[in-house]
Order: sequence, then structure tokens, then C-alpha cells
Amino acid sequence: MRASTSPVSPNISEILGDATIFTATGDPVMFKDLWDQTEGIAVVALLRHFGCICCWELASTLKEWRPKFDAAGVKLVAVGVGTPDKARMLAERMNIDPAEFPFPVL
Repeated sequence: MRASTSPVSPNISEILGDATIFTATGDPVMFKDLWDQTEGIAVVALLRHFGCICCWELASTLKEWRPKFDAAGVKLVAVGVGTPDKARMLAERMNIDPAEFPFPVL
């Protein structure tokens, strides 16, 4: 898995911080509350939509690599386009309880 950097402002919370998104269980959360931006970093994986086979492969890879992210102190978040029901379906089809998904799927 290769890392890349984004030309986006390093303080993305100023841009998206107040955006409300929903977890796979339907709970609202503000983007800025996903991780402590003063003390850590995060990888925010963007899923095109929850029915996309490439996105399922990415989610599977992220699940496999989660322990490495955790060991490095990196918060892992997956954000997709779709409803909480579709995010929940992705989690369930990967045999994972949506409330215990190995990383937030929003």
C-alpha cells in the first residue's frame, strides 16, 4: 500500500470540520470530531459508493492493514457516498458488525 500526499490545505478541519456525516449505524458525527487533529494524523479513505467493487476491495485492504495503522498511531476513516443502510450492508457483507466495524465507515 503506497501513501500519497494531497495538495489540500493541511488544516482540512477548517474546510470540512462542520460537515455532518453519518456512521454505518446512522449516528451523525461532525467531520472534525473523527480524530484529534492537534495530536494525531488520519488516513481518510474515500469510497466512491458502497456498491463499488473496487471500494469493497479497498475496504478489505484497509481492514487487513488496520493493525499497522493502529501501531503507528494513525486514525483510519473510510468515507463513502451513500446512505447509512448501504454502509451497513458493506460492513455486514464483510462479516463485521457495523457497530464494531474496524474503522468508521461514513
